[in-house]
Amino acid sequence: MLKQSGNPTEFKERRQEAIYTNFMHNWYTHLCKLIIILRNMKKYFVLYMASEGDFKKAMGEMANVTPAEQEASMQEWKDWMESKGGVVDMGAPLGKTKRVMPSEISDMRNEIGGYSIIEAASHEDAAKKMQDSPHFKMMPGGWIEVMEVMPM
Repeated sequence: MLKQSGNPTEFKERRQEAIYTNFMHNWYTHLCKLIIILRNMKKYFVLYMASEGDFKKAMGEMANVTPAEQEASMQEWKDWMESKGGVVDMGAPLGKTKRVMPSEISDMRNEIGGYSIIEAASHEDAAKKMQDSPHFKMMPGGWIEVMEVMPM
């Protein structure tokens, strides 16, 4: 605690310096904590899944959606991602699949509709972030798979 003695101008300057020093110390401490948290964040690959029937139904419904409704849906996804934090790559819907083997290439089907890449402190935290995803509104029978991206 600063005691006022002597020149009031000097006291005011010492007080301002103490306030600034305290502010900088607190700011630096919080920054260091944030850096430690961010260094410990792991990446997770998120797959948006649904049955073939659900995808066909959703694609049929999308054909009747107006551009304004499409924009509103996209904004819902963006807002949701922003509210979750830790989004490395918002991802995108995925198209048709090719299976590649040394001897052949063939068309195949799977239940993957899209992907995202997120960061979280743990696998459990990453999964919890996905529980209120707009994917479930679009695909009521759908599910989401979350896989840790292993460091190399």
